[in-house]
Amino acid sequence: MDRIKGAEGIPGDSDFVLSVLSQANERFERRFELKQRGYDMNRVAARGVELIGIDKEEIFQKGRPKKRSDARGFFCYWCAN
Repeated sequence: MDRIKGAEGIPGDSDFVLSVLSQANERFERRFELKQRGYDMNRVAARGVELIGIDKEEIFQKGRPKKRSDARGFFCYWCAN
Protein backbone atom coordinates (compact mmCIF):
# COMPACT_ATOMS: atom_id res chain seq x y z
CA MET A 1 0.00 0.00 0.00
CA ASP A 2 1.35 3.42 -0.97
CA ARG A 3 1.48 6.01 1.75
CA ILE A 4 1.42 9.78 1.62
CA LYS A 5 4.20 11.26 3.71
CA GLY A 6 2.69 12.60 6.92
CA ALA A 7 -0.59 10.71 6.50
CA GLU A 8 0.34 7.65 8.54
CA GLY A 9 -2.40 8.43 11.07
CA ILE A 10 -5.11 8.60 8.41
CA PRO A 11 -6.71 5.22 7.66
CA GLY A 12 -7.08 4.17 4.01
CA ASP A 13 -4.89 4.04 0.97
CA SER A 14 -3.34 7.10 -0.67
CA ASP A 15 -6.00 7.38 -3.39
CA PHE A 16 -8.74 7.57 -0.79
CA VAL A 17 -6.86 10.13 1.29
CA LEU A 18 -6.12 12.28 -1.77
CA SER A 19 -9.79 12.11 -2.79
CA VAL A 20 -11.00 13.26 0.63
CA LEU A 21 -8.43 16.06 0.78
CA SER A 22 -9.39 17.18 -2.74
CA GLN A 23 -13.08 17.35 -1.82
CA ALA A 24 -12.30 19.35 1.33
CA ASN A 25 -10.19 21.76 -0.72
CA GLU A 26 -13.01 22.25 -3.26
CA ARG A 27 -15.48 23.10 -0.48
CA PHE A 28 -13.00 25.54 1.08
CA GLU A 29 -12.38 27.26 -2.26
CA ARG A 30 -16.14 27.56 -2.92
CA ARG A 31 -16.80 29.10 0.49
CA PHE A 32 -13.90 31.52 0.08
CA GLU A 33 -15.21 32.57 -3.35
CA LEU A 34 -18.71 33.20 -1.97
CA LYS A 35 -17.31 35.20 0.92
CA GLN A 36 -15.31 37.35 -1.51
CA ARG A 37 -18.52 38.03 -3.44
CA GLY A 38 -20.07 39.43 -0.27
CA TYR A 39 -22.19 36.47 0.78
CA ASP A 40 -22.54 36.11 4.53
CA MET A 41 -25.20 34.72 6.85
CA ASN A 42 -27.17 37.98 6.88
CA ARG A 43 -27.32 38.13 3.09
CA VAL A 44 -28.35 34.48 2.90
CA ALA A 45 -31.08 35.04 5.50
CA ALA A 46 -32.33 38.11 3.61
CA ARG A 47 -32.59 36.14 0.37
CA GLY A 48 -34.36 33.23 2.06
CA VAL A 49 -37.06 35.40 3.63
CA GLU A 50 -37.43 37.32 0.36
CA LEU A 51 -38.21 34.09 -1.49
CA ILE A 52 -40.62 32.84 1.18
CA GLY A 53 -42.27 36.18 1.89
CA ILE A 54 -41.70 36.71 5.62
CA ASP A 55 -39.91 39.37 7.68
CA LYS A 56 -36.19 38.81 8.24
CA GLU A 57 -36.63 38.75 12.03
CA GLU A 58 -39.04 35.82 11.75
CA ILE A 59 -36.39 33.39 10.54
CA PHE A 60 -34.69 33.52 13.95
CA GLN A 61 -37.86 33.45 16.11
CA LYS A 62 -39.10 30.40 17.97
CA GLY A 63 -41.81 28.23 16.51
CA ARG A 64 -42.34 26.24 13.34
CA PRO A 65 -44.98 27.82 11.15
CA LYS A 66 -44.63 26.51 7.58
CA LYS A 67 -43.23 29.69 6.01
CA ARG A 68 -40.72 30.21 8.83
CA SER A 69 -39.67 26.57 8.66
CA ASP A 70 -39.22 26.78 4.88
CA ALA A 71 -37.12 29.95 5.21
CA ARG A 72 -34.95 28.26 7.84
CA GLY A 73 -34.55 25.27 5.55
CA PHE A 74 -33.24 27.50 2.76
CA PHE A 75 -31.00 29.34 5.20
CA CYS A 76 -29.46 26.19 6.65
CA TYR A 77 -28.99 24.52 3.28
CA TRP A 78 -27.34 27.57 1.71
CA CYS A 79 -25.08 28.16 4.72
CA ALA A 80 -23.96 24.54 4.86
CA ASN A 81 -23.31 24.01 1.16
